[in-house]
Amino acid sequence: MTTTWGKPEGETSEQTAEVHRRWFEKNQAMRRDRWQERAKVPTRFHHFSALDLPAGVRTEVQGFIDGCVAGTDGGVGLLFYGPPGSGKTTAATVALREVLARASMDWLGRTPGLGAPIQPGRFISYADLIALQQRAFRSDDRGEAAQEIVDSLFLDEADNANVKILALDDVGKEHSGGSGFTVNVFHRLIRTRFDAAAPTIITTNIYPDAWADGYGEATASFLSEAFLTIPMVGRDRRRGR
Repeated sequence: MTTTWGKPEGETSEQTAEVHRRWFEKNQAMRRDRWQERAKVPTRFHHFSALDLPAGVRTEVQGFIDGCVAGTDGGVGLLFYGPPGSGKTTAATVALREVLARASMDWLGRTPGLGAPIQPGRFISYADLIALQQRAFRSDDRGEAAQEIVDSLFLDEADNANVKILALDDVGKEHSGGSGFTVNVFHRLIRTRFDAAAPTIITTNIYPDAWADGYGEATASFLSEAFLTIPMVGRDRRRGR
């Protein structure tokens, strides 16, 4: 038997509070699990943690995660650079997934009147982002769907539908042909997100002294201001050497 407001007869206020607390924790855990799925991190990276990163990289990544959790990050992102197979994407996905697991609902985008964040984190290669941007020009359902994703990355959706933390993989691969369009999209994306205190995590084969050659002096200068740059060196892990 229950009372009119749902409390079982004979249950103490402390017991009711404990039931509500457990329900809240379960609800939050399920919501964070959905965020991890929606982040689109490739399955092969799901089992990695900060403990799998080299000691120096781990310290930098942990500091970034702690800043996001504390809300003191200021939108500063991470930029991992190095040769293929050096662990750049592993480090980026560890940072993304850990922030989604630990950061507060408010930091991730909870909005009064709109509710909890829908998809606060996202992993995407830069080549795929450019493809989405181009598809968004189409006047059909696929174009509309692409535009919604692009808008969420550029923070043009409702606050709780925007991507608060973005992992942008393999920046530079798309630039082999040299395109003003890709350069402009990249610069606008990182500046828009930094100005809104929404951090971006970048992986690239481009070394710091080479950014100006492909992306211009303005982008190179801004990257040094808005990102913590972390070199990834060592053997090619994908080839075991």
